[in-house]
Amino acid sequence: MRRRAYVEEQENHERWLISYADFITLLFAFFVVMYSISSVNTHKYTALTSALGDAFNKNGDLIINSAPKSGSGRGVNDGSAIPKLINPINLTQLRSQRLIREKKNMRNIAHSLEESLSPLVQSGKIKITLNEHGLNIDLYDSLLFTAGSADLSENATSPIHEIAQQLKSQPNMLAVEGHTDNTPINNQAYRSNWELSAIRASRLVNLLSAEGIDEKRLSATGYGASRPIAENADELGRTKNRRVAIVVNYKNLP
Repeated sequence: MRRRAYVEEQENHERWLISYADFITLLFAFFVVMYSISSVNTHKYTALTSALGDAFNKNGDLIINSAPKSGSGRGVNDGSAIPKLINPINLTQLRSQRLIREKKNMRNIAHSLEESLSPLVQSGKIKITLNEHGLNIDLYDSLLFTAGSADLSENATSPIHEIAQQLKSQPNMLAVEGHTDNTPINNQAYRSNWELSAIRASRLVNLLSAEGIDEKRLSATGYGASRPIAENADELGRTKNRRVAIVVNYKNLP
């Protein structure tokens, strides 16, 4: 039997194309995955910015940047067009703006009370002032109580009703403070000025509560003669020190 001659196969020099094609396919798949991860859903982005805008822009606290231009609904952000949802907040400026609005509201309340209680303000029985804590309403004891007593007089009903009507709709906390002069008191009803001032403040809190002010907003404190606003050297100064103050505190202190 004749032996077939051996034919040597030629080497295939284009075999690298197979590996190259596999590499290109994997690279294409990689970029497709990266594209799908980095794409922005314009509709969801717009819904998010709208919701944040409704939540914050009412008070002008935050500014939401406009959404990216809509094309096919999907797109890739480059480094120069990264969406910025919320601008940085200046907390100091935010507190300052809130305090300005609060002070304006307090001035409006003070003006309204001065008008409605004008006869008592003019006669010096009520004093309305603004300070660093809020609105201060001083009611002198001759208007509210009999001398050396915590029993409310009939003259107290009308002004307290008017004050309560003005403050009822406000959310601010109300601190009622009792004050006396430095003349010692020691009788069967009250053992000290501290006790008298605290009971007077509590009586006024009860009256404000009965007028419809939420009890959660009210507090009562007795200071006795420890916080005078005038000298106790004469009767005029002692009269000014014998008072009950309603302090309408600011909501947003700096």
